[in-house]
Amino acid sequence: MVTLKQMEYFVAAVLSGSLTTASKKLFISQPALTKQLQQLEEELGCRLFYRKTTGLEITEAGQYFFENANKIVNDVENLTEDMKTFNHKNILRIGALPSIGSYLLPALISKIGPNYKMELTIKDTTSQLVSLIESDRIELAFVQDASMYDEIIVKHLFNEPYDAILSQNSNLLNVETVRLEQLVKEPFIMHKAPCDIRAFVDRYCEKIGLSIKPIIELEFNDSIVTFVTKGIGSSFIPRMVSTQLKHSTPSAIIKSIEDQYFQRSIDLLYKDAYKKKANEVLTHLEGAL
Repeated sequence: MVTLKQMEYFVAAVLSGSLTTASKKLFISQPALTKQLQQLEEELGCRLFYRKTTGLEITEAGQYFFENANKIVNDVENLTEDMKTFNHKNILRIGALPSIGSYLLPALISKIGPNYKMELTIKDTTSQLVSLIESDRIELAFVQDASMYDEIIVKHLFNEPYDAILSQNSNLLNVETVRLEQLVKEPFIMHKAPCDIRAFVDRYCEKIGLSIKPIIELEFNDSIVTFVTKGIGSSFIPRMVSTQLKHSTPSAIIKSIEDQYFQRSIDLLYKDAYKKKANEVLTHLEGAL
């Protein structure tokens, strides 16, 4: 029977172009490699290559075998890597939206400390993270405005307001708080779809009959902050972003938005199989908020 090891040896020989080079990469002697490849040819009943002074000359049968064996070797390597997810109990695979991953999770991860090896996946939308939860590619997901899902537990964490961030040329610099209808009449910068923040504001403005005509659409909160502080327009950002911005960029002009319903729900998603890890994370999260 042809073994995986023989396939690996043959693939290495073809890719290296010579048995001498292949044996060095495989950390075996050249005679041992030659013997393995001879046994492979005997098992298959056909010649796979010829040795020449210029290197290896692969036969038609050898080329066919190489293409298929190379795929098998790569598939086994990928499968072995994927299985590490199940082999290590101390791995914690978390998914999050960009703003949550950048502004909430660092404090959480620092509190979890050495208990787990963290694997963090950032996606633009909650629906993408839900798909990863469903396929067990991640164990927990920090999302916003979650719905109800089959076989997924939704744990509401807190409601977070959005704050206005004003251009230095804004007409609202002298007001204490900003109304949403005032803000969108400014030269207005919007989050670009697909994005949960954009989806929320589109739904919200449609509900209250407010029309928005942005001058530019950007993908990230950080990009929006940069454009606003350059005087290009005004926008809004989640409070976890604006809170950190007050410390890192004192020149940023932040105002509260009067509408109490203009806020997002921050939620944690997980399957029942990961309930123990979720509860541990929630315990650490209480000290991080």
